[in-house]
Amino acid sequence: MRFAIMLCCLFFVSVPVAHAASASGSDVVSKPKMSVSDLMRWQRTLTQFTKHYDDTLVRIRRGSDQLDFDIRSMRHYYARSEYYMPFSKGILDEMTEYAYIVDTSNDREEVNESLLRYKELVWAHLINLDVLTFAITMSRIDARYGDEILFKDVERALLKDILYENVKCEKPKLACRIVSYGEETYILGRVGGTLKQSKIYEVNGLYYNVHDLIKDGKEIQVYIDVTVPIVNVMKRQAVQDSSADVSIHPQ
Repeated sequence: MRFAIMLCCLFFVSVPVAHAASASGSDVVSKPKMSVSDLMRWQRTLTQFTKHYDDTLVRIRRGSDQLDFDIRSMRHYYARSEYYMPFSKGILDEMTEYAYIVDTSNDREEVNESLLRYKELVWAHLINLDVLTFAITMSRIDARYGDEILFKDVERALLKDILYENVKCEKPKLACRIVSYGEETYILGRVGGTLKQSKIYEVNGLYYNVHDLIKDGKEIQVYIDVTVPIVNVMKRQAVQDSSADVSIHPQ
């Protein structure tokens, strides 16, 4: 099983990052100026939506009879919660460390603690597509890492919400909206073709990552609405740069 875990981890390390251009966008993105009242208002929003996320997660873990609706709601809540991280690498690195301890340690207490921490990360970031994909793989390797059937059901509902039927993302009004950057990679993979370049544009406070691709010998454009991750990162950076005493989870 140890080899399988390491193989799984190496897979995520080697996955190509199709959204690299989205991560910066420094040519069009500027940090907002937030007053103390703005920061405190945002903190209240984080607290409120974290509770919504947690409450919905309880229903899902108990066996929701409206899973598609609950996953759609959780995706909205996650982006406004204290848990939210648009990038997955740090989370996956931490999950990998805990999984390694679970797989190699002879200290039962250490194993149980690491397994607990691993599962806390899974539940906190269940709507982060990269985290969910990793959790599915690990649960398939060892049932201690979670319920594969539940994770697969969540994945089905999540992918359905990310890329609904017949969507093409071919113009700004039809742009595919993402919550985490793993979703952007998934969308581009489904569209197919060879990526030529990507560039971020800001239009009336919304941010679009426009990807130029060659598919079937033709040039096409794919519009991804990256407003949620970009604005969230900007606000968190504004908080970090502020002297206001506002408690948030760091990126």
